Amino acid sequence: MMGKPVTSHSVQSLIEASDNGGFSYGEKYSVDTASVAVLALTCVKRSIKAPDRMVLRLKILNALKCLIKNILQETTSDGLIGNLYSTGLAMQALSVTSTNYDCSRTIQTLLERAGSGSFENPMAASQITPSLENRNYLELNKLDCKDFEKTLDGSVLPLAPPTAPEGVITVHYRVEDGIHYSFNDSIEVTVPVGSSLLQVMEEAAKISPAKFRFTVEQSSWGPFVTSIQVLAGNTEERTYWQFLTGSNALDQGVGDYKPYDREYIVAKFSTY
Repeated sequence: MMGKPVTSHSVQSLIEASDNGGFSYGEKYSVDTASVAVLALTCVKRSIKAPDRMVLRLKILNALKCLIKNILQETTSDGLIGNLYSTGLAMQALSVTSTNYDCSRTIQTLLERAGSGSFENPMAASQITPSLENRNYLELNKLDCKDFEKTLDGSVLPLAPPTAPEGVITVHYRVEDGIHYSFNDSIEVTVPVGSSLLQVMEEAAKISPAKFRFTVEQSSWGPFVTSIQVLAGNTEERTYWQFLTGSNALDQGVGDYKPYDREYIVAKFSTY
């Protein structure tokens, strides 16, 4: 898109996915995936000019209506759409389709969470920033970086020395095979205040490698857990490691999420 050729097969796949629940994983609707689909289909729709392609345009319009309806249904009472980290993409999707929603409440919640450091992950920040600037990814080819460069004078602001958090916390950590029920192991781990979940997992693996060893791969969102003990996620079998606090799935990765004292964290081998 944006001047690049797009196959009709790709477009049709998105249309079929929107019509047949292709953006749901189990009982959960993937707002961020659906929002990216909205951006993609909107881009294709804008490029359709020829009269002989009006049937395709109509199919795209119907798919967009379905996707937007499903996205709006995931709005929470505080204005988030899906979760904190899908909201930025959802706002872009609603913007390019000129959809009315309580934008002011959504922005207020995002600003509050941004002030508390929820968007320290670069990928999370990159997805939310366009919406806060009333922009979207479809405008990337209109940006003039020369104007931005004029605002930079090359100076570097001094950084305040980092302050280390004081004290330690205890985290209850459990790994559970939720598919084959082959193991269910728990441990209490003590780590410094401000530690990430990844550090909790590393400490557990030091104490009991046989039960808590794990592997990760680096992604644009940071470390992604691929296996715990001998169980690895598999895209063909639609299995993965899900992380929960209580009964709620974490909306941050293991490298960003910072457990609180006495929190119960569960890593559960699951299907989607």
